[in-house]
Amino acid sequence: QGNFSGAITTAMAFGAMALTDFIGIVELGWIAGWGILFCMIAMIFLLPALVTVEEKWRKIDYAKSKEKPITERISKLDQVFNHYKLIIFVCTALVLVASLSLRKNFFDYNLLSLQAKGTEAVRYEMRILENAGRSAWSAAILADSLEEVMEKEAKLKILPTVENVESISAMVPENQKENAEYVKENLAPMLNEIFVEEEDEPFSLKALKKTLKRIRFKLQGREGKEDKVDHAANLVDQFLNKQNMMKASDVESSLEKFSGDLFIDYRDLMEELKQNADPQFVEISDLPKSLRERFISGQGKYLITVFPSVDIWNLEKRQEYLKDLRSVDPNVTGSAVHMFNSTRLMTEGYINGGIYAMTAIIIYVFAVFRNLRTVIF
Repeated sequence: QGNFSGAITTAMAFGAMALTDFIGIVELGWIAGWGILFCMIAMIFLLPALVTVEEKWRKIDYAKSKEKPITERISKLDQVFNHYKLIIFVCTALVLVASLSLRKNFFDYNLLSLQAKGTEAVRYEMRILENAGRSAWSAAILADSLEEVMEKEAKLKILPTVENVESISAMVPENQKENAEYVKENLAPMLNEIFVEEEDEPFSLKALKKTLKRIRFKLQGREGKEDKVDHAANLVDQFLNKQNMMKASDVESSLEKFSGDLFIDYRDLMEELKQNADPQFVEISDLPKSLRERFISGQGKYLITVFPSVDIWNLEKRQEYLKDLRSVDPNVTGSAVHMFNSTRLMTEGYINGGIYAMTAIIIYVFAVFRNLRTVIF
């Protein structure tokens, strides 16, 4: 009967976890509870049958033992149990001493603590926390249109617990229509008036040196003032001194080649400017397919990824982070939200499972003894 009661109460303790909301604890309760019951059934029915079969096959001859009968040893153990008051006092004292350790017991919400120390994943996570000031975990917010993405992104960027926001809107310039009208009305006419010669002007080292000396003359008197004008004067001096130390033919050939490349580049840039004076709007359909698939689902939902500026493993900061996100979108999801909900459900599951188990055991003990005083004390 003692084995039966022990198995029943233990199975009830584990089975009570099936009433919690965390699926991991629920499955643990089902597996452990039914496992204990099946072991009890095997002990009651299968074990005696196996012992009987073994005795028939092996034909065991139980020799009489010269040791003291087991009844004598049991009687001595009963003498110890007769001092029940002392046993209760000692057990109570031990419980009180053990309860002092409850001050240091707490639920660790950091999942990194569950992994072995020195694991590569843990090291990189800690490196991200130290260098970037945020976790690699993130939250996800969904939107139905690009306008909604921009609206939510603007609200998210002003939150103190948000470090960075990533979405498809970063690839699409803001105020495209207004900017395009400004370019057409103000820049386009000016660029159209600029004329660039199709052929290069003949390069003359003598004319260049003469022009630089005139510039240097106008810049004199600024020595020691350490401003941009003084810096330009120093550059002119460096050029003039360096070209004096080289052959005139080498200097002229090098500068002539540089002049040709410079004017080619200048013409290309001016041509690009004139083409851009009639800008085309950047559409999402123009973006690469891999980029669109990253931020837009097949159902047309837009993804906004939100990275925290706080330590996500700190419970109080994590709660503050999620509170800020839910002020923008109550349906926020993502790895950070899943982790928060799973750890919360895990904590509540263990606490509620313990309460359910204690209640079930009290009911069972009362059903056996039918005495409330015996159950309580």
